[in-house]
Amino acid sequence: MRTPIIVFLAVVYSNVLLGQTHNYKEKAIEAFDNQNYPKAIEFLHKAVKENPDDKELYYYLGHFYHYNAYDSRPLAGYNSQYSDTVFFYLEKALEIDPNYGDAKYFYTAECGAAVSQAIRVRDYEKIKYYYQKAAEKGGFPDWSIEYGKHLLSPVEPDGILFTMGDFAFNVCRYLQVCENYRTDITVISWGHLNRPFYIMELKNGKSRKNIKFDLTEEQILDMHPYKWDTTLMEIDVPERICERYSLDKDYKMKWEIVPDLFGSRSYLGSETAIILSIIESNQWERPIFFQSGITESIVNGIHKNVTRYGLVEKLVPMDTDGSNWQYQVESLENFVNPISLYYYNSIIDTNQPRVSAQVLYAYYKSLCYLAEYYKRTDEISKIDNIIRFYTEYLDIGVFPEYEKSFLDGLQLMKD
Repeated sequence: MRTPIIVFLAVVYSNVLLGQTHNYKEKAIEAFDNQNYPKAIEFLHKAVKENPDDKELYYYLGHFYHYNAYDSRPLAGYNSQYSDTVFFYLEKALEIDPNYGDAKYFYTAECGAAVSQAIRVRDYEKIKYYYQKAAEKGGFPDWSIEYGKHLLSPVEPDGILFTMGDFAFNVCRYLQVCENYRTDITVISWGHLNRPFYIMELKNGKSRKNIKFDLTEEQILDMHPYKWDTTLMEIDVPERICERYSLDKDYKMKWEIVPDLFGSRSYLGSETAIILSIIESNQWERPIFFQSGITESIVNGIHKNVTRYGLVEKLVPMDTDGSNWQYQVESLENFVNPISLYYYNSIIDTNQPRVSAQVLYAYYKSLCYLAEYYKRTDEISKIDNIIRFYTEYLDIGVFPEYEKSFLDGLQLMKD
């Protein structure tokens, strides 16, 4: 009887430990959701002691350490070696499961953070090193490279492209730095526009083609939220641009900028202030593009002054709603082509759920823009071609709920 009792007790004890681990994990996630990153990390360390073979615990440790370093208050004693801790835990997760997509995503995000540090100290060789490091871990699968090229390819020569989120920025910069693709474009991370070192790099650094804008070093180092009320800005438009868009010679672009920060009074964030400065100083010399979604959700009041190319939008001097300038139809129609989504199906094997759903949505929005154009021009039958294309190349069963709702959205556009 002794041996069965020992086995029974061992099973019970094991189940108790697994229950504690699960409880610690739940507590860690709850603390993280409440933005208490140190407490979340503390719970995870307790959990991993009880269950050292749980890949998810190591993933969360890398994930939470990353947030604690870059999305929390400044850490006392922080230095660049902190990245080694993040890499260590993500590598542990990938040792257990080499196909762990979200661990690869955060590994790439940490490489992007290291790139920012390299820019800060102007160690330009490290920029390529860290992007190659991410690629070697599978951080840039084929479908993400294809997505990055869809972001960069419509941008006109010598253009400026504002991106949103680390995924889009990192894949674009990887293509430029490591594959020498569309190096004529200056890719700008919207999320870095509140950081003086990054603005200084855009103005006179060596990691990319410099941006022209009329702010002194003193003004850049003194960046802060600016007291602001809703203001209608008028931006000069050169005669050659007026001619291109059939505008009056003395036409001025109008941009109503509303406050985007609030306290005891209203303020304008430094991100929008920098974009305004760049647009004013550029004087329409270089074409300016935004990743789709930025102008509606972040850069307030300018979303009507764009031509939609699909995944990107070009800044133009006038309101395009309902006009022939609202859509770049050739670019949108070129997207409805099997070659444009040659690698999308590979998401099945190399999925990074944290960002690949964003790619699906971006592609879906591009199709919606084209469907909206066909509906306006009474070419409803062409929407059927869009639906067939979506069904064959985007409805692949990776995100069934999203895929069905997006398909339903396209079908509704025929009504």
